[in-house]
Amino acid sequence: MDDAEISAALEQAVPLEALRNLVLRWKAAGCTREQAEARLSAYRARHPSAPEASDDVVLEVLDFIKGFCGPHAKLFD
Repeated sequence: MDDAEISAALEQAVPLEALRNLVLRWKAAGCTREQAEARLSAYRARHPSAPEASDDVVLEVLDFIKGFCGPHAKLFD
């Protein structure tokens, strides 16, 4: 299920916003930082030939999850 949701987010007109919102929905449903990170990392591992632009979006959202961003962009405390 995660792959389909992540792929759908990456196909949106603004994939960064869509993937960020997906992670926020996961968080609202009780997903932890570690679980969200694992889901996106597993997606990357299963899709090594994904377009570079899509991989860049996933990496950027991973940064938001890990807190490697400004405080306004952090997804988890």
